Amino acid sequence: MHTVVFGDSIAKGIVTMNGKLETIENNAVKLISDFYHQTIDNVSFYGQTLKRIFDKNIIDQYLGSLEHREELYVVFALGGNDSDYDWNKVSQNPHIHHDPKTPIRAFEEMLIQMIKQLQSKGISVILTTIIPLDSQLYFDQVISKMGDPEQIMIFLNQDVENIARQQKEYSSAIMRCAEETQSLLIDVRSKMELNAETLKYMCKDGVHPNENGYKFLADSIIELINQNDSFEKWRNVNQLSNKQSLIARVD
Repeated sequence: MHTVVFGDSIAKGIVTMNGKLETIENNAVKLISDFYHQTIDNVSFYGQTLKRIFDKNIIDQYLGSLEHREELYVVFALGGNDSDYDWNKVSQNPHIHHDPKTPIRAFEEMLIQMIKQLQSKGISVILTTIIPLDSQLYFDQVISKMGDPEQIMIFLNQDVENIARQQKEYSSAIMRCAEETQSLLIDVRSKMELNAETLKYMCKDGVHPNENGYKFLADSIIELINQNDSFEKWRNVNQLSNKQSLIARVD
């Protein structure tokens, strides 16, 4: 069995430290991989969007690179960047309509199309919801440096929480796509929203988890996987392999 994650900077394990981006070794994907003793191919990049993966046909390119055709799980851990705006353009003219980097209807259509294409090849798909961001921190530390903060606030109707509401709409879209395509779903967002101390697990940019945050994220995902019978085959793959090896030696 082979598992690959197509994700953004959070799946990659990016943190912001002293205004700089760094990648930590013990990101959530690695911690989950270590816990289940499974090899997970982490094909995640800073700034990655679902639209870019779709437009550049990255999935098919990856599948073509596999030497062995074995049972495959594809994980999509995307959506945060798709829901974001070009804040510099927003700042230049905040009174007109601006589309996010990937309009939500197009986001859903592309995700469903890719899922169905993968499923038609016998590939299992796992979707993850988007972890919540802190609107005020994101605005203060990132967005306000991309343009005139006052102009951007006009676009936001003087309510900074519209940033988080926008992102949540995309997370809800992911859940709809999972239901429509009968894909496996890891709703880590709801798990984090229930934690009153989530902010202590975030970097100062309000978007990326800090090192403790990635551990919390991994623990949350592991708990959700263990509670979901639909993941039984995936999480027990090594136990099955060990049993088969034992049988082979006995025979």
